Amino acid sequence: MDTLHTVEKGSVTAVRAASRWVVPFLLLVVATAGCAGLVGYERVFEERTVLPISSGVAYTVVSATCPAGKKVLGGGFQYTGTTGQVTVIQSFPQYFTDASGNSLSWWQVGVTNTGASAAVVTSWATCAQ
Repeated sequence: MDTLHTVEKGSVTAVRAASRWVVPFLLLVVATAGCAGLVGYERVFEERTVLPISSGVAYTVVSATCPAGKKVLGGGFQYTGTTGQVTVIQSFPQYFTDASGNSLSWWQVGVTNTGASAAVVTSWATCAQ
């Protein structure tokens, strides 16, 4: 809008003020229209205690499973424990269709615990129809 110097100052101010609202409004309209097909959005969690390798457990999988009829859109993890204690080996979505044709999906996190004590790992999945 700075190229409109030939217009009187009051008009330029009005145009500039209006332009500040146009872009956010358009983004809101596009975002709302893009989400119109998203049904049944929810986030699910699974929390698991991960024992240290010294206890004989080398690897632990923590999976947050979407309810029947919903698919995983994304996911992640978090853990509590001493810094450097938990090593995340994998974090990704899984999709599976069973013999009956049922679609299943979940967010899978695989970790090891190299610390001296147990840690808690939480996997979460964002699901929708």
